[in-house]
Amino acid sequence: MQLTSPISRLRQGDALIQVGGGSALLALWIVYIVCCIYLAIAERRFRSLGIAALWAIVVCVYLWQCPVGYVQDIGANQDRTELTSPSEHQ
Repeated sequence: MQLTSPISRLRQGDALIQVGGGSALLALWIVYIVCCIYLAIAERRFRSLGIAALWAIVVCVYLWQCPVGYVQDIGANQDRTELTSPSEHQ
């Protein structure tokens, strides 16, 4: 029995959305975190902005799985195809 991945081959459109889009959203969330921390220190509103920054950090941890998971799936699938014979892929 051969294990299959939901991502069987690399398509440029999917890679652009998964890696490029995920990375862009991650960058925006990181800018939001930096702004929250800066404003919390500058305005001494640690509680409200600190909670917002912590929430954004949790979002980033989960959002990180989008581009990283896609690349890992593609890498695992390529490793699997290199180990099998070409006749098994037809």
